[in-house]
Amino acid sequence: MQHPYEYNMLTNAISFQIKGIPTPEQERLAIAQALSDYTKKLTQCFESMPDGSGWEIKSHSVTLLQNTLLLSILLQRPRIRKADR
Repeated sequence: MQHPYEYNMLTNAISFQIKGIPTPEQERLAIAQALSDYTKKLTQCFESMPDGSGWEIKSHSVTLLQNTLLLSILLQRPRIRKADR
């Protein structure tokens, strides 16, 4: 028996810049803006994925490494049976 779902992983490195020595508030705002800009493009990423649409975000992870966010998103959708294709 085949598992009823299929999975895919979307990963990206998102760089951002802060001039000078940042305050914690400036850093938080820069991170929030970088994530906001990326999520606006996320729909386009889904549309360019192999085998079309239907993907849902099941989990995510964000890691901060200096001025770069490392973003991993776990995607899930119902498996299409061969008879349905």
